[in-house]
Amino acid sequence: MEKEHQLISDYDLHLLSQGTHYRSWEKLGAHIIATEEGPATHFALWAPNAERVSVIGDFNGWDPAAHPMARIGASGYWQTLVPEPGHGALYKYEITSKYHDFRAEKTDPFAFFSEIRPATASIVWDLGGYEWGDREWLASRQTRHNHEAAIAVYEMHLGSWMRAEDGGWLVYREHPDVMTMAEESTSYPMVSRPTYLGGLGFGFKWNMGWMHDTLEYMSHDPIHRSYHHYRLTFSLLYAYHENFLLPFSHDEVVHGKGSMIGKMVGDDWRKFANLRLLYGYMYTHPGKKLLFMGNEIGQWSEWNHDTGLDWALLDYPSHQGLHRWVRDLNTLLRGEPALHELDNSPAGFAWIDCNDSRQSVLSFIRRGKNPDDVVVCIGNFTPVPRHEYRLGVPEMGYWEEVLNSDAPIYGGSGQGNFGGKEATPLPVHGENQSLNVTLPPLAILVFRLRSDFG
Repeated sequence: MEKEHQLISDYDLHLLSQGTHYRSWEKLGAHIIATEEGPATHFALWAPNAERVSVIGDFNGWDPAAHPMARIGASGYWQTLVPEPGHGALYKYEITSKYHDFRAEKTDPFAFFSEIRPATASIVWDLGGYEWGDREWLASRQTRHNHEAAIAVYEMHLGSWMRAEDGGWLVYREHPDVMTMAEESTSYPMVSRPTYLGGLGFGFKWNMGWMHDTLEYMSHDPIHRSYHHYRLTFSLLYAYHENFLLPFSHDEVVHGKGSMIGKMVGDDWRKFANLRLLYGYMYTHPGKKLLFMGNEIGQWSEWNHDTGLDWALLDYPSHQGLHRWVRDLNTLLRGEPALHELDNSPAGFAWIDCNDSRQSVLSFIRRGKNPDDVVVCIGNFTPVPRHEYRLGVPEMGYWEEVLNSDAPIYGGSGQGNFGGKEATPLPVHGENQSLNVTLPPLAILVFRLRSDFG
């Protein structure tokens, strides 16, 4: 291959070996280039354990002898220039291993386009004439994708989210995005810290410890939960070691683990109440959120990638109520800075009372950057209503009950505080004022101070 037609320079090899080549897609894969003889396609890939590599495709009868690739020194990279294929040509790489002469046909991990299943070939595709239409989206991305933003991830498997009438898959196209999340379950440090500080550079890390502890707690009958209270509070000891995301992902609803609603204890009413309480605790706890599809409607069966979700469940009031509860949690998360701006700062959280294990009640404050952005959250993890429960609050004034998971619209029993409570100068929980509240059964309440009331 003529040197002027080689896309990979020695400097490219240096950056690729370091893992710091941030435009590697311009060098690897299939690229149509101009030569003196006319257009040709440059192919390049990394196959460090290969003895031989060839480009095969519809342009050479899928013959591995037609277009062998040349190794680039000892780098593990291979390249070749092929005159025949152009825009739309099908291709793969045939790779022969150094070990036992093993051979395999591989698609191109850097391909710009590929066949639709069940076909598997890569496709030569020229992006030169494409005009991107995402300038405004890119300009606004920084304000939406940062550690102070309200982020709730809806994890989907498109093949089983919803099926077409004929049972086929629904197809969509998506824009790439720069938010990175590490699904990492060890205590390896600084996963979500910048690389210049010695971290791995991920934006967020899944908080697997919180997930396991919380689900373990919720699996106990409420009469025994007082003995496991620490499982709800332990996460705050390490909540700010990383930029955490709280996951109830696909991993929790497969391989015999059951569904989220199936993990809850009690009869059907208590199962739904417990699940609403669990999601409410998740959305008010520091950290970004992740729910796998089906979790929001209370699907009874495990996830099955071969079938769609059971959307017909939304014909039933209990499932409708859970669905509406998750919708309203997302609405509150987006609109309430106290619930997302300081997710990764200790300044955004304070316990009111983390020690009421006897009654299985947990209460805490969330704060935003503006001192006026304050919410108070309290959860009753038993089916016993708590009347005239004294709750310390940080300020005098009227505290509006902005969310109550026991409201009838969510399938609850309808107990609560008639929209809010006025603080009185009765000290409790280390505060100079408090609310006299009713705690509904298996429910969480969120109160917000109304500066404009009265």
